[in-house]
Order: sequence, then C-alpha cells, then structure tokens
Amino acid sequence: MPITINGNGTITGISVGGLPDGIVDTDMIANAAVTKPKSSGIGGIENAQRWTKGAFSGDIDPITGFNKDTSYNGASLGSDMTVSSGVFTFPSTGIWHIQIQGYLYKNSNVLAGTIGIRTSVNSGTNWTYYQPKSYTHVTGTGGTQYATSINSMLFDVTDTSTHQVRFNSEGAGQWDKCWANFTRLADT
Repeated sequence: MPITINGNGTITGISVGGLPDGIVDTDMIANAAVTKPKSSGIGGIENAQRWTKGAFSGDIDPITGFNKDTSYNGASLGSDMTVSSGVFTFPSTGIWHIQIQGYLYKNSNVLAGTIGIRTSVNSGTNWTYYQPKSYTHVTGTGGTQYATSINSMLFDVTDTSTHQVRFNSEGAGQWDKCWANFTRLADT
C-alpha cells in the first residue's frame, strides 16, 4: 500500500501498530501528550516543605516544637506533614527525602553535638537510627562561632498509618536553630 498524505493532515499507508483509528492525527497526538507523569516514579515533585525549630540544647529525643516554615517567602508544595510531640507523619506514601540541618554555636566553651534521624515502620513501637549520625563541633577563641550539621536519608513510606520519623540531638551542644525538610520524590 502506498504512503499517502491526505488533504486533512492525516497519513495513510503506514502500519501504526494498534492506534485507535489507524491513523496518526492531531487528536491522537493531543491525547498522548504528557500533562502529568503517567507512570510511577517519573515526573515532578508533588510534596515539599520545611519545618523549623528554635534554640535548644543537650540530649533531646524527640526534638519537639517544630513549626511549618513560611518565613523569607518560604513555599511549600502539596499536603502538609503532620507533627505531634516531635513525631512526624507523612501525608502520602512514596519515597521521601528527609533532611535535618542545625546550627551549633558556642560563645566560650568547645561544644560538640549530633543531630540524628530516627524512623519507625510500626507506629512508633520501635525506632531505628539512620546511620551515620551527623556529628559536628565548634572550637576556637573569641566571639560566637557556628558550625552546621546536616543529616539526610531516603525513606520508603509504604503505609502512612505506620511509617513515622523524628529527630534527636545528643551532646552538650547549644543549637541556635534547626530545619527539617521533607520532599516526596516518587511513588513507592
């Protein structure tokens, strides 16, 4: 069969392998256009947000008092995490990137501390430390000095009713502030 370009913009005479009407035309192309990811794990991020906590010190598990960050034109995307007594619950299943960042500071003594991530897959009955913990220390003389501690992980949240995360600090350090970032990367 010869290939023919018809006056209406269609092409005939080509084997099209199961297209609905046997021809490639503008309505078929428009229907196939990708407007949202059509398969698991591909496409845009649908959840992202930051939570902040003011100054704290010493051994704390879990760190409590987080508030959703909207300062400095901060934005969020999708449904919010929920937090109760320092334990965060996820709004949807998926592969989540979790990051905690803190500023350790000193004004006279050498200070050291860690910020850790702990996860549970059984509604908080058992908690697992993500290793390695993020360890930092501040030394030096004169004035207030700061060091940044960052810890992050990927967490496969297969059930929003059982999978949770919390953060902890260890050591004599004085933390000026910390931030927790949650980003859903893909379907589980």
